[in-house]
This record gives sequence, structure tokens and C-alpha cells, in this order.
Amino acid sequence: MSTFEPASVEPGPFGRALFRTSVGVAVFGGLSLLGIMLLTVASVIGRELFGSPIPGDFEMVGIWCAVSVFAFLPYCQLVRGNVVVDLFTE
Repeated sequence: MSTFEPASVEPGPFGRALFRTSVGVAVFGGLSLLGIMLLTVASVIGRELFGSPIPGDFEMVGIWCAVSVFAFLPYCQLVRGNVVVDLFTE
């Protein structure tokens, strides 16, 4: 087991392949967040400079945010991470 893999990943080729796949999917989620950011910046600049935003940008951002969140979940599960929502606790 390399130092990059957490202790919760099962040893063996299947566990390592599963972990590497989850890391790859999480990287895809991060890249999709970067794309969302670029789309939003382009839409705002287009709206201010040219008076024409990107059509459907609001819907695309919503869909890709959901894709990004679900892309991070396998990695979070394998490293025994936890998503805490402080809505009711504060």
C-alpha cells in the first residue's frame, strides 16, 4: 500500500483499482467545477460587455454542480470522509 492510499482501502489489486478509479472520478469532478467557473465568468463578461449572456448557463451550472458533487462521493466514501451540514446544528 502506498502512502497515498488511506488505510480503509482493501489491500489487493481490486482495492487499489477501485481507489484509483475513485481518485480519477474526483479529479473529473474538480475539472468540472473549473469548467463551471469558466462558464459563469464567460456569461457574466458577455452580459456586461456585449449585453448577451450564454443561453442556458443557469441550467448548465445546476446540472454540472450535481455531477461534481456525485463525482466526489466515491472518494469520500473510500477515505471514510463525512459531509457535515451545519444547517440545524448552529
